Amino acid sequence: MIKKAVTKKLNFLTPPLIEVSLGIVFDPLTEFHAAHFGRFWSKFADDYPETTDRTAIVTPPPGVQNSLTPIPIGDWFRLPRVWFVHRNKSLLLQLQADRLYLNWLKQPEGHFPRFSGLFPQFKSHVDEWTKFVESYGLGTLNLRQFEIVYTNHIYKGALWSGFAEAGNVLLPLAFDAKHVNLPAPTWIAWQNSYSFDDCDVTADIKSAMRSDTRQDLLQFELKGTSGERTVSFSSIEDWFAAANAHLERVFLALTSRQAQNEEWGRVGA
Repeated sequence: MIKKAVTKKLNFLTPPLIEVSLGIVFDPLTEFHAAHFGRFWSKFADDYPETTDRTAIVTPPPGVQNSLTPIPIGDWFRLPRVWFVHRNKSLLLQLQADRLYLNWLKQPEGHFPRFSGLFPQFKSHVDEWTKFVESYGLGTLNLRQFEIVYTNHIYKGALWSGFAEAGNVLLPLAFDAKHVNLPAPTWIAWQNSYSFDDCDVTADIKSAMRSDTRQDLLQFELKGTSGERTVSFSSIEDWFAAANAHLERVFLALTSRQAQNEEWGRVGA
């Protein structure tokens, strides 16, 4: 059962957020062919004028950790994933034969429209896709999973200048050299999972470097999925609202109040 999300108004003036992804995963549409990418694109090409082909995201078979090899399904082979890029570059619609995602990407100018602003756009694309699948007789959209991902980049600043101080921002990384008698870590990799009634949340923290400026940073990703739970189009709005609230809760629990206030300008709640 999906619980209605009730959250207090909370905002950050300068959040570390760089990307948000909302998506649905469904059984592969074996009647979906390459030509359908173009036909679907024609419905929104004015807003998303650029396209790029990418390798399809593959869910590995049981017992296989990773796979980049196309997995045949009968006589059908996996088509690529296609990116449709919005004219302002801040939105990216991704489509392949078994999933659809809408990504918000941070731009030099502009702000995250918040979940309340992004979800209606995602839902509109989902509705458009379901109508397209039905009108072209591509099969039945059997939902397998809902997904929501928030990716944050946390750069060195007043609260941390090295990995030994990363716990000043991200609480799981607290490091006390006096008590553990070890040198400061040279690389960060931390992950944990939390299971709520309606959503599984994975928190992943790792050290990284920005490719263009060579700046060290901590990448903090929060991913919520419906997991093995049954999902439906009728529950999509309630599930994503609840999952978004769960991700916010985990973010607040794993980041320091000092960072929230001084680095990201916490307002409200």
